[in-house]
Amino acid sequence: MAKIPVVGKELRNISNKMKRLVDERTANCKPASLTGMQGWIMGYIAANEGRDIFQKDVEKEFDIRRSTASGILQLMETNGYLIKQPVLRDGRLKKLVLTAKAMEIHDRISEQILRTENQLVWDFTEEEKAELMRLLRKMSDNLDRNSV
Repeated sequence: MAKIPVVGKELRNISNKMKRLVDERTANCKPASLTGMQGWIMGYIAANEGRDIFQKDVEKEFDIRRSTASGILQLMETNGYLIKQPVLRDGRLKKLVLTAKAMEIHDRISEQILRTENQLVWDFTEEEKAELMRLLRKMSDNLDRNSV
């Protein structure tokens, strides 16, 4: 009997390997209190420098619930990694701004994260990379659909 491939299991295995490798490579670059998700959020905010980023943007980018995003961002604020600044056009809105402390940490770990990203696809052609991203987005869309 042929073994049935289990896509979810393979994705989880890759995710675990990637997390271990990033953790190993960034162990000396970041404080122990910084979680992987906090690092990803720092990277997202840093990559969008010059653009106002709000909690809703983080929720959408990382496909996390409001309560999860709120907890992570509160902890990042408590630990001195970001501040929430009111926006002139609407005082109720608070944009997320990285502190100097966060930028220093981000600069130290971003090279290691990029190294890991490159290792994931080191022998892929540009077409294979594009196809992989297309398929991953398609899988994500499939999971977003209400299914029976």
